[in-house]
Amino acid sequence: MRAMTLPSLDYDLFMRMTSTLEELQLSHWTLSGRQFVKFLRACKRLSHLVFVAIEWTDPALVDPQYHLQAVQGLTDLQLDISVSKKDAFVDLIRSCPDLKRFSLYSESADDARTLIPVLRESCPKLMAIEYVARFSSALNGYDLLSDTEYSDLVLCSGRIESLKVDIPCLDNAMTKALITQSSTLTSLTLSFISLRSVPMIDAENICLILRHCIRLRNLSLLFNPHSLGKNETLRIFDQPWSCVELETLELTDVSMAMEHGSPSNDPQPPPLQLQPYQWRLGSAPQLIPIDGNRVIRYGSMTKQKLFQQVRMLPKLTRLSLNHITYSVDGFGSSSG
Repeated sequence: MRAMTLPSLDYDLFMRMTSTLEELQLSHWTLSGRQFVKFLRACKRLSHLVFVAIEWTDPALVDPQYHLQAVQGLTDLQLDISVSKKDAFVDLIRSCPDLKRFSLYSESADDARTLIPVLRESCPKLMAIEYVARFSSALNGYDLLSDTEYSDLVLCSGRIESLKVDIPCLDNAMTKALITQSSTLTSLTLSFISLRSVPMIDAENICLILRHCIRLRNLSLLFNPHSLGKNETLRIFDQPWSCVELETLELTDVSMAMEHGSPSNDPQPPPLQLQPYQWRLGSAPQLIPIDGNRVIRYGSMTKQKLFQQVRMLPKLTRLSLNHITYSVDGFGSSSG
């Protein structure tokens, strides 16, 4: 990206489509902020816009005499930023008061830092946020926001319904922000992409979310392997959950309390007693060779604690635990 020249858009051609265009995805173009926002204002039906690797030039906001007119009807915006540039896309977002769903994919935390206050000031209808922190080859790691900045992201709007975000840890500030959104929050995905967290703090704050965010219908907690220990996992499963409206639950790479079954030379494993409350294991139990014998290895106590919580979730139809899918009808599959 840094070494290539991207072509410019033919705005005359695109202006001919303004009366019928409903969705638009542009990848690897140079766009003029002034011209493109003008084009958007002319669109009558456009609701979904995706940018991938866009060089944003000539932004309207650099001219104090330039008055930004609103773009009507654009509700979904996804920005996949390959090269960060100061103030890129600020004028675009300021022009979109109808925005409801916003996604940002970026290697640089500066992109989020720049756009968070703009979203808060200009997009009062915002209800869904996705923030994916891409791996930075220059840093050989992730460029992450600070604790308060993640909290600011969650509080971009007072009516967030869906949040999907990459985080290093679940700190107290972000937990409070999520609880603040508990009256509207129905879908939450947290991907832990750093090993710098303190597992018990993560677990305690997850317990608070499960206790206060009572409207959750979809919950995914995706951990790094070994970043959440057995005691922390048990802590989460042991605490009361108030989100009884849950329909889907995904827990990835949580540590389980392992037990070993009795050695057996029988090639057919004995039944796995982890099927209470009409839930069925979607794939065969894993056989681990120990001392020349085949034994079943599983987190019996931890899973039983989980299923006790599942019993209290009458609307739950999908459960995924460490890439193994369980279902109420006996049909499931493994993934990953």
